[in-house]
Amino acid sequence: MANKHVVLSFLACAMLPASSALHAADNLIGNPGFEGAMTAEGLPSGWYFFRDKESDYSCTVADKGRRSAKCLKLTGTGEYAGMACARKPLDRTKRAMAAGWVRRQGPGQATVKFDYFNADGEYLGSTYSSHLGETAGWQICIVVSGPEDYPEAESVSVA
Repeated sequence: MANKHVVLSFLACAMLPASSALHAADNLIGNPGFEGAMTAEGLPSGWYFFRDKESDYSCTVADKGRRSAKCLKLTGTGEYAGMACARKPLDRTKRAMAAGWVRRQGPGQATVKFDYFNADGEYLGSTYSSHLGETAGWQICIVVSGPEDYPEAESVSVA
């Protein structure tokens, strides 16, 4: 098991019509700067924490994000852990792009991804950005949705 410190600062997630020219779109990630409402556990409202059962990962909201005053900090050991925004209905007429600033310390990797779920809420798979190893500073990770790989997907989230 690897000891990891991952710091995330989300920039945006937008859905654009598949055949349109690039234009401004609404951010689909609620509370992307982690500066809004918080849950009783001290995590951003509209986000959820996940990890493998054997890990001891934890997540906190920390100061000094890359583009906002706050960021998420995941610390611990184990196979995987992350934070994901609330699921949104999947609109197959549009492509989505997500970008997140990531800073890694220690062994292991970090990524930004789209997770796909069927109508029953079961996880189907993911589309990933490049995987990031240890960095000296913030690096941007960008991912474009790939729902064509998951024909039974009904909803999507960014993690």
